[in-house]
Amino acid sequence: MTTFKAGGRELALCFNLSAMDALEQALGQPIELADVKERIVEQTKERKKLLTILRVLAEEGAAVAGSEPPEEAWLKRHVRPGDLPRAQVAIFEAVAAGMSMETAEGDEAEEVDVVLEELKKKAGTGG
Repeated sequence: MTTFKAGGRELALCFNLSAMDALEQALGQPIELADVKERIVEQTKERKKLLTILRVLAEEGAAVAGSEPPEEAWLKRHVRPGDLPRAQVAIFEAVAAGMSMETAEGDEAEEVDVVLEELKKKAGTGG
């Protein structure tokens, strides 16, 4: 499971069907499987939507892990503006993990996700 650290807490982020339903409700638009990664990346460009997506994925991660989910007010107090690029990468990694099929062994010829690699570069350089 993907994690994101904020306020001294390691938040588990989970993208599953329950998270998809919650995101559709929170964002007011359907999440289509055909372009879910691109839509999520587009939504995370807006700070408030990024925080909403982070909260939903952290709530679902907490439910799966059996831990206490962070409240939106807690996230607002503990996620700093400088953390937003890392949050965007963590969200995208959680979505990518949720969209991947589980297999017994990895594929050496596995596709490289160019959008994820670009987000990782941006997060590493601070923006």
